[in-house]
This record gives sequence, structure tokens and C-alpha cells, in this order.
Amino acid sequence: MPLTDASTAYLLTQLRAGARSLWFADENSGDVWPTLARHAPHLDVLSNRFDVAQAALKHQIPAQFSDWQLAQQSDRFDAVYLRICKEKSGQPAFDSPGPYTPE
Repeated sequence: MPLTDASTAYLLTQLRAGARSLWFADENSGDVWPTLARHAPHLDVLSNRFDVAQAALKHQIPAQFSDWQLAQQSDRFDAVYLRICKEKSGQPAFDSPGPYTPE
């Protein structure tokens, strides 16, 4: 398996220094940990895989093992990073006339 796939590589380029961020990590995360570790003071990882959460913790990145239970997350984030699984990407989650703009 390559270190990262094209989607993950793109997400890594979008990381903003100093932004309070949440990174969703799954079995396709590859070796993102050295890059994410540079953002660790402001970045948390949430993973549905125990081994992936442990890999993040090994790199001193705050991580939680959970089946995407966001109710456990009390923090607010400036940015959320989620790689859409290829089997899900062709199915829109909602109909939208344009980009989402937070109020």
C-alpha cells in the first residue's frame, strides 16, 4: 500500500497551521502520522479502527477510538478532514444548490 492515496494526499495539503482540527482516520489512512504530528497540538484524530487510533497515539497525536460517535466530542473545530470512501463517493449525502456556507 502506498504511503497515502491521492485523496489523502490532497487532504494533507489542506491542513491549516494553528486551526483546531479533527481528522477522521480509517484503514485507508496510510502513513499520515509524521505529517499529522506536526499539527498535533491543534489536531485530534477520531478512528473506527483500534490499530489506527493506536498509531496516532504512538506519534503523540490525540486520538479516540470510536465508531464515529461525535457525541463524545465536546470540542469545537475550525476544520474537519474526512476522506470519502470510494464506494460512498458516488452517492450524494444531500441535495444542495451550492456550497455550504456557515452562518
